[in-house]
This record gives sequence, structure tokens and C-alpha cells, in this order.
Amino acid sequence: LVEARALISDPEHWCQHYFAHESTGREVHPDDPEAYDFCAYGALYCVAGTPFNEDDEPVQSIPCAEAVQYLVHAANELFDADPAAVNDGEVGLPDDEPDTRGNGPAHANVLKMFDRAIELMP
Repeated sequence: LVEARALISDPEHWCQHYFAHESTGREVHPDDPEAYDFCAYGALYCVAGTPFNEDDEPVQSIPCAEAVQYLVHAANELFDADPAAVNDGEVGLPDDEPDTRGNGPAHANVLKMFDRAIELMP
């Protein structure tokens, strides 16, 4: 969780609506060496080295699955939502504006969610 948070702490390396993109904006898997920006889940999958199956679904290791559970718990506790909804800007304060590159509240909410998930770890 700490490494995943660090990966997306700079809004330039954070994205919404897909696990990861290369620098040109093309969607890639988080384990792709050309991956440049990541969503919350994509950052976790990247640092865990999570491979994807033929259906484009992540094949999570046990440590990665545990990290996901802490993130889910934090998102539910803070926002009454799942991490994807927090990442994609679907939750937050009533005056939220669209957050496409970290210039609004969604990126801050993602970092807050990671911070809480890290606090929840034993």
C-alpha cells in the first residue's frame, strides 16, 4: 500500500477509469513496462507484479488481495463507496468538480483512502 500510494502521489502518474496508461494515453496493463499512470487498483497491481489473464482480469497474489481488502475497508469507512468509485471521482463533497488530472478532489480522496488503508494495516 505504501509503494502504491507513492506511485500515484504525483497526479501526473494517476489516472481514472482504467488500470493504467502509457505516456501517450493508450490503455495498458499495470504490469506493462510502458505503464506511466495508474488508478488506485492499478497502482496496487503494479507494485505487486500482478499478472492479467486472457480475460483482462488481474490474477491477485494473497498479499495483493489483502492490500485490496484494506483499501476497500478504507473506502467504505471514509466514503461509503468502493475504491473504484473514489478513484473515478464518483464520491466526495457536494461541490466536487470533475477531476481528470489531479486538479480536483478525487486525487486527494484517493490519497486519503490510501492513508487510511495504511493506518489499518497491522
